[in-house]
Amino acid sequence: MNKLLSSIESSINNTVNEYNKLLSDKFDIDIEELKNIWTTTFNGVVKQSKKSSSKNVSEKSSINGDEEIKCVYKFIKGKQQGESCNKLTKNGTQFCGKHSKFEAEGQKEKHKLPTVESKSPDRIIKLNKELNKWWHKESKFVFKSSKDKLVIGTYKNNEYKPLTIDDISECEKYGFKYELEEMKEEEEKIPIKAVEKKKEIPIKAVEKKSLVEEINTTNTYAKNIEDIITDMMKDSDDSGEEELEEELEEELDEE
Repeated sequence: MNKLLSSIESSINNTVNEYNKLLSDKFDIDIEELKNIWTTTFNGVVKQSKKSSSKNVSEKSSINGDEEIKCVYKFIKGKQQGESCNKLTKNGTQFCGKHSKFEAEGQKEKHKLPTVESKSPDRIIKLNKELNKWWHKESKFVFKSSKDKLVIGTYKNNEYKPLTIDDISECEKYGFKYELEEMKEEEEKIPIKAVEKKKEIPIKAVEKKSLVEEINTTNTYAKNIEDIITDMMKDSDDSGEEELEEELEEELDEE
């Protein structure tokens, strides 16, 4: 067994020495310095492996011993969330009877998914000294005033342009209110007709007028009838007098 270990160690050392020589020749590094680095690293790995093995042995011995072992289950919800069960176990197990189902695979840790905060677009507006208007740097939108925050245009490459229909989607993206000059001009062009107020005539006045008109019409009609009768009577009297005169003349002639 010792011969086998010595043979393995010898072959490892030879391989390391050859590798160190290649590094030294290629990168002009002192070969002794490379050996020291290897020795330090190798000894550290050996010591670490010895510590871990001894730790495992001690853990096994404590489990198999007569020491009291408390349940390592951690509550994941309820009032005891995050706390350990700490009930005494039996037969050197890590979990109590209530949580014995976790003995084979162990309790899985519950990881919370990181919450991704949705970043809303930056809506800080500042005074553009070149334009002497309030504007939004990211979108290049120009506002009507500091109080009346309506987007009226854009300022790009030192040039101001009125807001167009193509810019509306970008305004809505940032949640800005906007005012289109085109729509405003169209509204100004549309003439506003005054609504004529019709004179309302009271119903009683209409009824009264109609009644008066009917009476006047009736009176006129009655007057016409009266005139006709008078004329007829006059004609009748004239014809009677003529007949009487004729009869008198006939009687005189006979005498």
